Order: sequence, then structure tokens, then C-alpha cells
Amino acid sequence: MIKRASGILTADFPRAKVVFNTATRMPYILNGTASEIWDLCERPKSAKWLIKYLRRGYGVNAGRAKRDVAGFIKELRGRGLLG
Repeated sequence: MIKRASGILTADFPRAKVVFNTATRMPYILNGTASEIWDLCERPKSAKWLIKYLRRGYGVNAGRAKRDVAGFIKELRGRGLLG
């Protein structure tokens, strides 16, 4: 299950979101789609659920959705933003 880590601050902008890990003191900028996925991860979600969400909401094929979700999870876990 994917869920946002604790100790993360966020700031919303028109087409992006800045997330700040208070433990590492590092900011990270999310684009519009990543911001939407970030918001969805306030409560635990499975990667499978997120893939289905992208497929329905953005009309992307299964392979693209899987790559995008896997990349999102890997990148944000590596920065300590997802648990």
C-alpha cells in the first residue's frame, strides 16, 4: 500500500505542488498529474488502484500507467515522501 509519509508539508500552486520533507529538509516539485496522485495517497492506495485511476482519468494504456505509477512510487519513496 502506498501512503504519504509523515512530516511532509505541502504548498499548492496553479499547475504544481511543492512537497517538503521536514526530516531531510528537501523540497520536491510535483506536476499536475503527480499532484493529483499525491492527494489521492492521503489514505493508503494500492499501485493497482492508482494504475486504474490513471487509465480511466487520463485515457492512457496499461503499460504507460504502470510505468508512470512505478516511477512515481520509486522517486517519491527514494526522497522519503511515501511510506
